[in-house]
Amino acid sequence: MIPLYSLKQTKNADAHAINEFGIPGMSLMENAGLAIAKRILKLYPKLRHCTIACGPGNNGGDGLVIARWLVDMEVDVTIILLPHPRMSREMEAQLKICRALELYILDFDEDSLTVDDAFFETDLIVDALFGSGFKGEIGGAAAQLLTMIEDSLAPVLSVDIPSGLDADTGNSTNCVIADHTIALETLKPGYFMNLGPLVCGELSVAPVGLHLKTQAIPPTLYKLEESDLILDYRSKVSHKGVWGKLMIIGGCDGFTGATLMSTAAALKTGAGYVYVLHRDSQEELFAGRLTEAIYHKVPETVRQLPDTRKVKRMLKEASAILIGPGLGQDDWSLKMLEIVVQQKDIPVVYDGDALNLLARHPKLLNYSAHQMSIYTPHHGEFCRLAKIEMQTLQNDPIAALQAFMPQSDACILLKSHYSLIRSSDELYLNSFGNDGLAKAGSGDVLAGMLASFAAQGLSPLASACNASLLLGLTAEKMAQHMASQAITATGIIANLLTRTHKGG
Repeated sequence: MIPLYSLKQTKNADAHAINEFGIPGMSLMENAGLAIAKRILKLYPKLRHCTIACGPGNNGGDGLVIARWLVDMEVDVTIILLPHPRMSREMEAQLKICRALELYILDFDEDSLTVDDAFFETDLIVDALFGSGFKGEIGGAAAQLLTMIEDSLAPVLSVDIPSGLDADTGNSTNCVIADHTIALETLKPGYFMNLGPLVCGELSVAPVGLHLKTQAIPPTLYKLEESDLILDYRSKVSHKGVWGKLMIIGGCDGFTGATLMSTAAALKTGAGYVYVLHRDSQEELFAGRLTEAIYHKVPETVRQLPDTRKVKRMLKEASAILIGPGLGQDDWSLKMLEIVVQQKDIPVVYDGDALNLLARHPKLLNYSAHQMSIYTPHHGEFCRLAKIEMQTLQNDPIAALQAFMPQSDACILLKSHYSLIRSSDELYLNSFGNDGLAKAGSGDVLAGMLASFAAQGLSPLASACNASLLLGLTAEKMAQHMASQAITATGIIANLLTRTHKGG
């Protein structure tokens, strides 16, 4: 896994290196500029002309250092200066050096036509307008520069972050679209969230000299890698009883497919036994569709509601429970949920309609919020659970997730085109996957996998990370052999745990 640092943490690390270690800010800038200049020539070994757009802050200062080094490396460089009444101290110092060296510098306001030509006649554009500290919306001359950069046919390399992109959230109203982004010392969450994956291009890291290990700054979260996939926990010397009894509750009329997909995914990922607990009306359907899973009709009272005493007796055999795929939200479903939330000694995965019912019944949600519970909401379901607006979640997903039931030890897997996984104060990000997962059924497959791992003995957090990783990696591997839009939930199940998965 890879540590990700927030903008605030990165700024603090920078200040600590300067004030506590005594490393001059100009030295850090020199380190950054030289490292990026070397990386540029590795990426573009035949580079002859480079246009560098520099803003008024330290990101612009980095750009000027890059310009100096590229000139020394026999690259023809044009510097475009964004006009601003105030520059950072380091930017002013670097500009003074560049003028003394007689580098070719164009002021955007004074030489706009020449600037336009420079973007069209270059081999590479370096975006050093605004660094990761930028907040807000780009306007005025900077917005014009962004348009020129976008209209150019040359590749774009951003210094630290595409200008205009929020480093913590990946949000933006207007930002540079880069082919390459070279992060300075730390990777930030915004590279992998919201618009980040669309605008950062190929991502790499350049050392600056902050000495993060010495500073011992704990990251905001960790990005999961393929090597974090846990597949080596099983033993040949075992039997089906070792790998757990998973009980899946769902499948109201018209939505039995969700339960069937969760069941198939749970079996494919290794649960020893999978039981489907169903309504009386579904017995014939499950009898005809299930071969490797066991189906049981839920005992009911004279009111045709689940019998609490008898259902509890059934659940005593479970190693883990999954409730929600195609469950429905009627009185029968609510009664089953009321029984399930009382199970506090085994992992319980709440998905789909179970989440919607919890959102409607906050007392049940609070009662279920303990270390053995795992919630798997997409953004809409999460907003209903947390009682927040969608815009609030989109503005800062990490903050919204951390603010939800902050004292609870429950595990929450927040699903989108990236996933955030929180358990207590631990936070992980999974960016694997593709648009092939943007189909009904993908969440049911994920829930079945997650519950299967939990039934086999993995912790709630490890189960959530494992399932999220495996789903995304499988979709990416399938896309190597077919168009991503051809990927289906049942196709994901068929391709789970093929030999191409390395595991950790």
